Amino acid sequence: MSDSAGDIRRRELAQIHIARSELGMDEETYRLMLHDTAGVTSSADLTPRGRSKVLARMRKLGWKPRTARRPRRRITAQTPQDRMIRGLWLELADLGAVRDRSEGALGRYVARQTGIDAQDWISGEQAEQVIESLKAWRNRVKRQQQGGSNDSR
Repeated sequence: MSDSAGDIRRRELAQIHIARSELGMDEETYRLMLHDTAGVTSSADLTPRGRSKVLARMRKLGWKPRTARRPRRRITAQTPQDRMIRGLWLELADLGAVRDRSEGALGRYVARQTGIDAQDWISGEQAEQVIESLKAWRNRVKRQQQGGSNDSR
């Protein structure tokens, strides 16, 4: 669904004001730039083309719009197997074996183990496969940390 003209206008005006702030423009410099670029002294008077020209000018002055952040993936561990996988992953992170304890990193690990991109979509058998691989990894790490002892707890 497309944005309304009013939504686009508000978004572009917000970008202009963010750019002004991030470029550190004082009031006088900002008004002169508006006048030189679009022939107005207030952003409220900008046409769609004027807003586009002002944003382009601000980019030339060094402003870099920030890309939208990707939303954090929420923890989806719903079944006992999902919770076990997440728990083992966090335990490995606590042991120092996993650098990135995020849900995304866990998802990538599960995808490498099963060939399926989302932990929510794996079967019970595949979940058991992941659990066993994490347990084996955990046991190896614990043995290494204990100096090679045969205790596999």
